Amino acid sequence: MFLRELFNSSLPIEWDKSDAPGYIVGRAYDRQGRLIEINFIRDEGGVLNFEFTRGGSHGTTGNSDENIVFGTVINAMHQYMKHNHDIRVIYFTGDTDRQALYSKLSQR
Repeated sequence: MFLRELFNSSLPIEWDKSDAPGYIVGRAYDRQGRLIEINFIRDEGGVLNFEFTRGGSHGTTGNSDENIVFGTVINAMHQYMKHNHDIRVIYFTGDTDRQALYSKLSQR
């Protein structure tokens, strides 16, 4: 329940399908105007590699709007999974500071 409330806010997401098969990008902009890029790279076996950057970095920024950023990422994941029911495995890519957060996100 706590995670649902904590990450309830979301920024608008623009979707872009790449020419590469299985590659979809969601883009949003934080309050400082930095790009949040959310990448979904899927193979034919139902394995999804998921990563996101903010301002081109995988690291944490320490800004106060992290909840909105992660809410946006969770919203993007929900939208993606609504249209891709056959995903069997999800890999998260990011720096080590995000490991605990990804563990919690995967439970959602």
